[in-house]
Amino acid sequence: MTPACPKPKAKKKKKRKKSTPRTVIMNKLDKLSAAKCREQGYCTICEKTSSRLNAHHYKGRTYKGVRWYQPNLICLCVQCHTFNPFFSAHRTPEAFKKKMIDIKGQKWHDDIQEKATNHKSWKMADLEKLLESYLD
Repeated sequence: MTPACPKPKAKKKKKRKKSTPRTVIMNKLDKLSAAKCREQGYCTICEKTSSRLNAHHYKGRTYKGVRWYQPNLICLCVQCHTFNPFFSAHRTPEAFKKKMIDIKGQKWHDDIQEKATNHKSWKMADLEKLLESYLD
C-alpha cells in the first residue's frame, strides 16, 4: 500500500488594494504626463521617430515633486530606454545622466534636483489642480 500524497495547498488569492481617490488621480496623472511626453514624437537621445516611444523619468517616480514635472520626463525610443546594452537609461544610468546634461544643460539638471529634494508631499487639492491642467 502506498502512502497517501498530501493534497496541494490551495493558493491564496492576493487581495487587491482598493483604489483611493488619491491613487486614482495619481494613476491618471501618470498616464497623461507620459502621453504628453511622447507627443514630442522622437527620441531625445538618437532623434529617431518611432511608434514605440517611452516616457523615462530622469529622476525616478519615487521623487514625488518631479513625478509629473514635464522637464523630468524624457522621450526615448525603446533602444535608448532599456534595450541597448552599451548605452541606455536603465543599463548605463551614469552615462545617460551625463548625456542628458550635455543635451539639456546643467541648469536643467539642477532645477530637477532642487524640485525633487525640496518637495514634501502633494495635497489632494494640488493633485486635482494638476490633473485639470493636463486635461485642458
